[in-house]
Amino acid sequence: MKDLHMDEATPGLVGGAPSVDLGAFFKERIEMTAAEWAAIPDNPIQRNTELHARRAKHLRNPSPFHRFVDMAVLPDGTRFKIDGHTRSWLWEQRQIPIPETVIVDCWSVPDVNAVELLYGHRDNPMAAETSVEQLTGAVKLYGLDFETAFLRAGQFGSGLKRAYFHVKGQARPEQWRELPLTFAAIEMFQEELMWLDGLGPVQRRWPGGLITGFLVTMRRAGEAGLEFWQAYSDNKGVKMEGRMDAVQALSEEVLGLNPHRSRLKQTQETLYVRTIGAYLGWCDKTTYSMGLRNPKPETVRNFARGQRGKLVRGSGRVK
Repeated sequence: MKDLHMDEATPGLVGGAPSVDLGAFFKERIEMTAAEWAAIPDNPIQRNTELHARRAKHLRNPSPFHRFVDMAVLPDGTRFKIDGHTRSWLWEQRQIPIPETVIVDCWSVPDVNAVELLYGHRDNPMAAETSVEQLTGAVKLYGLDFETAFLRAGQFGSGLKRAYFHVKGQARPEQWRELPLTFAAIEMFQEELMWLDGLGPVQRRWPGGLITGFLVTMRRAGEAGLEFWQAYSDNKGVKMEGRMDAVQALSEEVLGLNPHRSRLKQTQETLYVRTIGAYLGWCDKTTYSMGLRNPKPETVRNFARGQRGKLVRGSGRVK
C-alpha cells in the first residue's frame, strides 16, 4: 500500500463533491492490492453484493476506471468502503480481470452516519440499485437475519412500503423507490418482519397485499395477533356446513387470485383491505358463507392508524 501524490484536484464524488453537511473532506489518494481492498469492511448499508454482481453487466467490460474506488476514514482510523463492493467481490471470485493495484481516494468523515450517506453520493449511475438491493441493504443495516428465502431475497418491498403509508395515513409518493423511504419502512416494522419470518411463510400464500395486511394488523395487535396469522400460515382455517371462519375465508381469497392480475396494484390493495376485514372478523368471531367483502374505507383507515398493540381477539371491531 502506498500514497500517490496528486498534482491536480481529485475527482469529486459522482454527482459532485460531498455536501459540507456531511462533514466529509478529501484526505489522500493511496494504492492497494485488490486483496487489501477486499479486506476493508463494507459500507454498513451495502446491498446484497452477490445479487448485484449478477446484474452488473457493465463491469464485465474491463475499463481502467474500474481501478478507482473510494474509502471513508473515521477519526479513530476505522475504514469503510464507499463504493467498489461489487468489483471487489468479482475480483475475489475471479470473474473479471484483477488489476495489479487499486487506486483508493480516502475521505475523512466524522461518523458512521456520514459513511452511509456517502454511499449514495458515490454509487455509479450505471450500477443504480434496484428496489430489492435497497431493501436487502436496509435489512442488513437494521440487523434483521431472516431464515425465509423470499424475505432474505428482499421480495416483500411493495407490501412493506404500502403498509408504511397506510399507517402514516399518506398517499403513495413519487419517491416510492428512494432509499430513505425503504429505511423508514424497515425501521417501522422491524419486529413485525421478524414475526413474519418466524411463521415459516410459503411465498405463494403471501402476496404483497397480504404482507401489507400482516404488518398493519401485527402493528395494531402485537404478539396477540400471531394466533390468527399462525393459523393462516399453517392453512388451518375451519369450514363446516357451508360456513367458514376468517382464517379459511382469507385463505380462499388468496388462493382465488387471478395469477395474471395478482401483481396489479389495484388487486393488492383490495387484498390488503380484505385482509384487514378478515382480521377484524376473527376478532369478532365472525363466520362467512360467501367469502370476504370489503369493510368500510373509514374502518380500514382507522384500523391502520390506530394505537399500537391495543387489539386482541374478543375486543370487538374497531369503529
